[in-house]
Amino acid sequence: MMGILLIKKELMDLGIKSNDYGNPENIGYDENGVLKFFDFGDYRANEPNLEKFLILLPENEKVIIREELKNAAKECLQKNGIKKTTVDELVQRVNISKGAFYKFYPSKELLFFDVLNDLHTEFYAIARNVLRERLDLPLKERIEKAILDTLIFILNSDFFKHVENEVPYLLRKVPKDILGNHSLSGDLEIKSIIEEFKIPISVPEEVIYAFMHAFETLIIHQDNIGKEYLEMILKILVKSMCEKITAS
Repeated sequence: MMGILLIKKELMDLGIKSNDYGNPENIGYDENGVLKFFDFGDYRANEPNLEKFLILLPENEKVIIREELKNAAKECLQKNGIKKTTVDELVQRVNISKGAFYKFYPSKELLFFDVLNDLHTEFYAIARNVLRERLDLPLKERIEKAILDTLIFILNSDFFKHVENEVPYLLRKVPKDILGNHSLSGDLEIKSIIEEFKIPISVPEEVIYAFMHAFETLIIHQDNIGKEYLEMILKILVKSMCEKITAS
């Protein structure tokens, strides 16, 4: 590596002491002259002051760590739920320090909030794909398939079974200014789909939101209904709904 003395000065200017980063050979400039860390993964969790390195961490590495945190949160959600999951468990799964975690998320609740919003986006991407690609179907049938495929995916993912009692707790913990720009109910996704595909509806949008909430409630209680029957029930209800809510 070149310019080690200069690099050390830049680190000192950032308040990072030499014993914080170990071997200076792991630090240098890339081809664009940007100060960065090399082989960063080798000592993610071993450095007591790892959070300081995030100042210099390349953006692609930050994206990777954020995605790893989300994946760890998904696993913990299904295993323990939100309340019982600790930050210590999350950082152990991702192999980063606790201090580094708080550079990505101020709290574990905000991480889980991010995860649940991503899952809603993933679910409704299925509806978008059907509406975009199945142009061979009449509009009403295409809407019906988009809704049903989304619900069947949710049913098979077991997502709602794990968050039934967790969402109220999560909403109490997430700051109101963040809640104002997001929705865990999927209403914003549904509104966006209606506008994007110019779907003609004969009822207020709120009625459609209520239908989707009712479907999600059925999925949450699938064990009481019987999963083998629920898919058939959803097919009947979705077909009936589409007959009532779509304009001719």
